[in-house]
Amino acid sequence: MIVSIISVGNELLNGDTLNSNAACLGQRLADLGLAVHHETCVPDDHAAIADALLTALATSTVVLTIGGLGPTRDDLTRTA
Repeated sequence: MIVSIISVGNELLNGDTLNSNAACLGQRLADLGLAVHHETCVPDDHAAIADALLTALATSTVVLTIGGLGPTRDDLTRTA
């Protein structure tokens, strides 16, 4: 199984928030015997999110999207 994680958030890219969600998720998946083959971080931008999703879906069995702040009212991931 090929697992990819897409982290979404300007706060992750500009260093305001440490991407501890990706680290935690990677550890949990490893505990289940699953290895993350690819992790990428993109800004809060529809085109960037969609591009990352299309790339990951082309190469992965499972694609997980996460954010730095969790769900927010202005979250773009679902609509992208």
